[in-house]
Amino acid sequence: MKKHLSFILAALLLIGTVGCDDDDDDAGSATTESESATMLIDATSYSHWVYFSFETGDSVQISDPKTSDEWDLAFMRYYLRTNSGSSGNALGGIYNAGKVELSSVTEAPESGYVVDDSISVVDHSTYTYTNIAASSELAGWMSFDTESMPPEPIYSDSIYVVKTGQGKYAKIHLKDYYGGDGTTSAMIEFDYVFQPDGSQTFTE
Repeated sequence: MKKHLSFILAALLLIGTVGCDDDDDDAGSATTESESATMLIDATSYSHWVYFSFETGDSVQISDPKTSDEWDLAFMRYYLRTNSGSSGNALGGIYNAGKVELSSVTEAPESGYVVDDSISVVDHSTYTYTNIAASSELAGWMSFDTESMPPEPIYSDSIYVVKTGQGKYAKIHLKDYYGGDGTTSAMIEFDYVFQPDGSQTFTE
C-alpha cells in the first residue's frame, strides 16, 4: 500500500513539474515589449554624419561606419543613411510603409527593404553638385516649397520600417526639420518604435 501511494505521489509531482516547464516555455517565447521614444538629432553639419543606434536609443561614435554594425541610421542635414549598400556592410535597409499612422504598422515586412546607393547633393564649399552615399528611399521624407521665402519644408509623413545594422526592426516617423527651437534647420525630430528581441512584431 505504501509503495502504491509513493508511486501516485511521484506521478503527481512529475505532472506538476512538466506543467511548470510548459508555462516557462510559453513565457520565454513571448514577444518582448517594443521600445518607443521621440528623438532630436543635431544634423546641422554640412560635412559630418551623425550616427544613431536603436539599441542604445542615442547617437553613437563610430570609427568605421563601413564595417560597423553598431549604427542603424545616419543624419547630415536632411540626408539619411541606413547601414546598408553604399553606406555600410551590415544588414540594414529601409521599407516605405506609406502615409499611415505609426501605430497601424504592427509587423515589419519580411522583404522589400531598399539598401543605400547614392544621391546627388549640393557641395556647399563649391556650390556644385556631387554624389554621396545615402538612402535614396529616405530622400523623399521631406522637400522644400521654394516659392515661399524662406523656403518652407513639406513633409511626406510616410512611415518607414528600418532594418537595423544587426537585422532587427524599428519603425519611424520623421516629422520635423526644425525640431529644436523651431527656427534652427537640420534639428531632426522623429518618433520611433524599436523591437529589441529581433522579432518582426511591434508591441505597444
